[in-house]
Amino acid sequence: MGNKSYLILSGVLLLSILFWSACNNPGSSLEESVKPYLELQAVDGASNVTMTVNRGTTKGLDSYFAVDFTNFDSNGIVREGLTEGWCLDYQKPIDQNNDVHEGIKMFNTFGSENWKSANYLMNIKNELKQNDPSITYKEIQVALWSLIEKPSFNIDKALSEGTMPSRLMTNGSPNFSVEKTKGIINKVRNEVDDFVYKPGTPVIVYSNTAEDDQDTGFVSGETAWAYSPSDDGSVDSDISTEFCDNTAISGNNWGWVNGTYSESSDEVTLNVIAGAGGCDLDKGTYVGTFTFTYDSGVLDYTLDLTVDNDFSELQIYASTAMLSSSAPGSFPTNINIDSGIGSTTGEITGLSGNDIYIAVHLGAE
Repeated sequence: MGNKSYLILSGVLLLSILFWSACNNPGSSLEESVKPYLELQAVDGASNVTMTVNRGTTKGLDSYFAVDFTNFDSNGIVREGLTEGWCLDYQKPIDQNNDVHEGIKMFNTFGSENWKSANYLMNIKNELKQNDPSITYKEIQVALWSLIEKPSFNIDKALSEGTMPSRLMTNGSPNFSVEKTKGIINKVRNEVDDFVYKPGTPVIVYSNTAEDDQDTGFVSGETAWAYSPSDDGSVDSDISTEFCDNTAISGNNWGWVNGTYSESSDEVTLNVIAGAGGCDLDKGTYVGTFTFTYDSGVLDYTLDLTVDNDFSELQIYASTAMLSSSAPGSFPTNINIDSGIGSTTGEITGLSGNDIYIAVHLGAE
């Protein structure tokens, strides 16, 4: 993760981390809520974020909340656009009808042992739903509450005492599968010891809201970008144009576009770095290289990852036109790759022009 500073959260940060839901019980004591979460990594450029919250289903997401963020600097963790949100403190409410919450401070749970079970669940939830299509966000949400250490949550106790959030009850009975939820909880607890944090691993981002509101969060992983290295290992600014504070390139992503490169049989090697928020190499982790040749309208490339990782998507921009947006989802080449150490080769055909720009991004689904 590079050289990252760690922040001791004040007593205001009670345990929640994702997007709140309508829960009406008083919170647990300050000491119990804060104790397991004293050290979390502050997300650079995300100390005054504006967040809009809706129920997930109203925005077409199979999640407890749908959340959107604005007013943040490029950091590789927080991104524009709707994303899934999850309630972590079942005891508190949050306004969630397209309501805007300002002054959000965000913290990364990457590497945290206290959040390991919750993060493992977030990494296998899509697989769980694929293996059993009857599993919805409701089973995932209740399992998440159960796997968070503070405030403690027990399904049977919540049902018997009538403290299960109303969204998960219909006519006094749970509208989710208690049996499948318990199966998910047991699976996570049995397997979590083998879960390892790697570059690109999706994790929960803890978001501190107003003191009287539930803290919120979402799931995100580090991204990686390629840049041209100079002889001393820094970014060669004559070739690599950074996105950070660059008004000519829209979007809030960090990273670089490289070029131009003339048609030639010569091989070019770019470095690939993960987690370098703010385009600061000192904050990142070197994960490999992207090597290519460009000749006769064909770009032949090899992505060689030398550090174990959880990246699963490769996006490439190759064009004679300068990149106008740093959003990798708009790049013309987008392929799935195998995570972990190894190489991926391919080619991009149909290019024209003697001078092209190249941008290379790695992410996780």
